[in-house]
Amino acid sequence: MNEQYTSLSTTSNVVQAVIDTLKGLDPENVTVPSDTTVIMQDVQAAIARQFKQGGC
Repeated sequence: MNEQYTSLSTTSNVVQAVIDTLKGLDPENVTVPSDTTVIMQDVQAAIARQFKQGGC
């Protein structure tokens, strides 16, 4: 049970780091989606795939 909570906490931290990084990029050089929900779902899906493949 503890491992599941650790994984969820780690996922949350990774998602937040990605969102913070994207918000800090120069909008003239990149297109950053304004809806952070989409970003969050993409990152969570990528992390879930890694867990299923045994990559994390």
